[in-house]
Amino acid sequence: MRWFPPWTACVKYGGSDNAMASSVQLYLKEKKRRKQKLKILALAAAAAALLVAACYGLFFSPYFVVRDTSVNGVEQVSRDDVVRIVSGFLEQRTLFVLSQRNIFFFPTAAAERAIGALSPRIASVRVRTHLFARTVSVDIAERHIFGITCGEGTHAERCYFFDETGMLFAEAPLIEGAANLLIRSTDIVPGIALPAPLLHGPTVRYFKELKQATERVGVILDSFALRGEYGDATAHATAGFDILFTMEREPKAYAEVLGVLFAKEIQDQAAQLEYIDLRVEDRAYYKFRAERSATTSLEMIHKD
Repeated sequence: MRWFPPWTACVKYGGSDNAMASSVQLYLKEKKRRKQKLKILALAAAAAALLVAACYGLFFSPYFVVRDTSVNGVEQVSRDDVVRIVSGFLEQRTLFVLSQRNIFFFPTAAAERAIGALSPRIASVRVRTHLFARTVSVDIAERHIFGITCGEGTHAERCYFFDETGMLFAEAPLIEGAANLLIRSTDIVPGIALPAPLLHGPTVRYFKELKQATERVGVILDSFALRGEYGDATAHATAGFDILFTMEREPKAYAEVLGVLFAKEIQDQAAQLEYIDLRVEDRAYYKFRAERSATTSLEMIHKD
């Protein structure tokens, strides 16, 4: 059967010019719509093909496989243990399908948590992936010894190292002497889980500064202890006496008072001292041991 365009019907059967024009327009619109539809389908197919190729390249291409692991900043922590943890994550899969060897799927946050739990000596961990180098880098900041804290009474020989933030991170031997910052604390008991934030960072730094300041005026301190909730503390000197003070004043102010006190009042009698009380501003109270003289057991001086 022979096919005739729609407008021929108008001519054959005597249709008007308007009817023929309308039929032509409809035909052209339909033809244009079919072309646009085919064009859209072709573009969609091409986009889908590109997407599949891109996904395959990103997820399964060997170009994005992690080739190496670098570990920086370790001194006491085992580098091999860190690499072992990273390797363990590389062997796992995301959603049971996507290999974590792919640099885009390596779980940096999970790796940071796992490495941070490796040792109390670790203060911070940063894990990063590097696309072009195809490596995983681990940057570790270890805690460094700032001082030693020990218990009191029956726990006097139970000691731990702490860093400048006051964080306890490792057991320590009892090391007494002027070379070390030693802090006595009633919080030191058996069974402490490390790391433990039992000391206050500003407090331990204050003690360190006071120790250095008093050494410059000839008063050598070998240990400190907090006494009460209001900043009262006690320092023990190598000469055998205690110094009572509060942390409301600058360490250098205490050093100046002690310098004047020993130069003008105590002089060469330090071995006979029992304590010096500096808790009252602009005053210094001191007491000699009872066996030396009961009449001079307590004296008060004004700061010059």
